[in-house]
Amino acid sequence: KLTSVTSFKQHGRVPKGLCLRYFDDLIEETKDWLEMPAAFDPKFRKNMYEFCPEVVIPKTTVEECVVTVTTKDLQKMIAGELFRNDDQGNLIGCAEATIGGQKIGGLTARSKLVAGGKIRQSYWQHGGSRASVWLTSPMHGRTDAPVEDAGPRHQPGEEDLKSLKVEDVASALKAGDTLVLRKGVAYVDLFEQGKLAPLSSFASHWWGEPTLEMHASLRKHAKYVHPSDPGEVCYYICTFSNSQHLLDLGGSDWRQSPFRNGLDHIAGLHEKTRDSMHSMVMLFDQNCNTLKRMWCIFELWVAAQRDIPLHLFSTEGQLSRQASSQVEKIVLEQIGNLDLADAACSNADDRIMIDKAIKESEGGFDAVFAKLRLLVMDKLSFIGSLAVSIDPFTRQQLQDVPLDFKIFSREEHSVVPERMTSRELVKQMCSPSIGHKRILLVGDAGSGKTCFSRELTREGVRLAKEDGTAALPVRVPLAELAKLVQETEQGEESASNLLDRWTGQVFQGDADLLKDRSLLLILDGFDEAGGR
Repeated sequence: KLTSVTSFKQHGRVPKGLCLRYFDDLIEETKDWLEMPAAFDPKFRKNMYEFCPEVVIPKTTVEECVVTVTTKDLQKMIAGELFRNDDQGNLIGCAEATIGGQKIGGLTARSKLVAGGKIRQSYWQHGGSRASVWLTSPMHGRTDAPVEDAGPRHQPGEEDLKSLKVEDVASALKAGDTLVLRKGVAYVDLFEQGKLAPLSSFASHWWGEPTLEMHASLRKHAKYVHPSDPGEVCYYICTFSNSQHLLDLGGSDWRQSPFRNGLDHIAGLHEKTRDSMHSMVMLFDQNCNTLKRMWCIFELWVAAQRDIPLHLFSTEGQLSRQASSQVEKIVLEQIGNLDLADAACSNADDRIMIDKAIKESEGGFDAVFAKLRLLVMDKLSFIGSLAVSIDPFTRQQLQDVPLDFKIFSREEHSVVPERMTSRELVKQMCSPSIGHKRILLVGDAGSGKTCFSRELTREGVRLAKEDGTAALPVRVPLAELAKLVQETEQGEESASNLLDRWTGQVFQGDADLLKDRSLLLILDGFDEAGGR
């Protein structure tokens, strides 16, 4: 079913999402091809870097023009008479421009047709009937103009132009070259969107992940958030939601980009409905590549600012504290050592834009990247939830802190002064044989109480992993318990019930992990709890 095409300009408009069922159909249609080795690395299967040019662009083409460049044409290019660049860097034919008698106004140039070209070889094998591959119709602007059987006869294929800048394009061509120009729509414009239009969820992924795996992960997420009809979940997926013929990512202001508009829409939906479907899903492979791509990190940061729920999924299913998968273990191992500032970005202009946006945020790179790292860890481990492994602003590992403390013996009413490092004290506190020993830590502001409590929690989690009988540390801000007491009508309830309510709010479904465990409660902030 076809739908009318909307404007290329996304500014201020909610971008369309793709119903998963249409993605299902596309995967089924291209499954055999997707099983083949990727061109960039035969060890992997086909991915979006090939899926987009080989499948999406041909199916979404509205108009195609194949022209042979002459010396005179090259001179006109140098004079700026044939092409212009828009604010996205697209190379577009000028309104009244022609090459070889064919109008090129409004068409986008990206490639030339050569013998042995690696791009869209199977498409060019259709010759003059290649328009049969297009899924567009007159409502998208398609005409009945014939498609020429042009270009080289021996193994025709496309080759990207070395530069898309107006001032450089003439140097990227020579007289006799065959230039390919196109106009097209976004893949989502080919279909009716369904019940959850225009958008219900946001997918953040690495283009290099095999497309079959990416789709399998997305399908598991759809079943998780909308089990009654997963095919109706409407995802923002950059490859499908944006036209791949004329990219429009908001120009120099990322706040006007389609991905930002999409996240704003999802944030509004979640605020109204609290439905887990209105979320961001980040898709992971076994190399944690999603967090090695700057665009994915940027999407995560914007989503976190809007308080959009985050789901982590792989082909093995959801990655969470309750799950136990190989991918989860790899992500946890890598996340602590990843330097997100080194994340790759294929477009230099995009990198400059993202760097500028993050630098201008509170705390800059260090604060943003540390918080994002903890945000992901929070989904996988109590270490992340309790924010104890690193300082969220300096990104430095917390060190042992020598503490002077006094042990008060109730029986003997005596004081035994002793000095030890925090790690020594932590080992004592988390030991299974600790019994019901309690320690009260007092000190002036800035003396290291919070630092110690984090060290205690971090070391305790490590020991609990090694020894299932060790007490599991849980850091409890007493101000939050005091708030719960105030919200209780009677104003009184047992300590165990109060703790159950607090863990239920903080850890939600993961609160069950605390049941039937020996807990080391770290009660922080007595001065903030008031008389409660």
